[in-house]
Amino acid sequence: MQKTLKARAPARLFVHDGHTLLAVTSPRAMPGKSLTALNLALAVAAELDRTVLLVDADLSGQGLQTLLGLAGAPGLAEHLSQGVPLAELLVNPGVPRFVFLPGGRIAGHGSAELLATRAMQGLAQELKKPLLQDHLLNNIFFDTCVYHQPGIDLLTKVIPVKNILFASEMIGAVRGIDPETGNYYDDTKRYIESSTQLSAEQKFQIYEGNTRRVFPRLDAALNAKGL
Repeated sequence: MQKTLKARAPARLFVHDGHTLLAVTSPRAMPGKSLTALNLALAVAAELDRTVLLVDADLSGQGLQTLLGLAGAPGLAEHLSQGVPLAELLVNPGVPRFVFLPGGRIAGHGSAELLATRAMQGLAQELKKPLLQDHLLNNIFFDTCVYHQPGIDLLTKVIPVKNILFASEMIGAVRGIDPETGNYYDDTKRYIESSTQLSAEQKFQIYEGNTRRVFPRLDAALNAKGL
């Protein structure tokens, strides 16, 4: 397993400021993430010229620290909620060039809020993690299924135009007419057209340009048809 991970992982790594970063996650609570992260960390630490810091961001207390026999050990949660210095929380499990930051003892409700705190942002900077716009916004896009003008205006103010793709529900999918405007709720194009903060070029990018960039096969098919 370690050989497979070492062979495939480099294509997924993000290099920033001389540090190589990799997040192991999944959209659902399912087994495998902790074991995969641990095996990859051990494989990298086995190389003589590399040092690994493995951070357990699963604040349920049932993730990596359980695998390493550190159940109940303080860690990330205590750093974020109580300001315990990282130097007091880092653990060497007895493997050369391998350092581990447990998830911590404080589990249950509030874990999502802890990960969204300023303290977490500061920790990310301390760990040399790049700014959000430098790594997340290359892979995350937002659609325009927002059914009122203030929502679209906020979207286009907060999110870069290059990360917005036009979308509208199929006519009739969101039934009813907005009594304040007399228009169907699912007519989202009018919100883009009514925006006073978008230029004509930016509107084109939202309507078409961004979609063709994000979906190159669609762009190729349209070009083949002369569109």
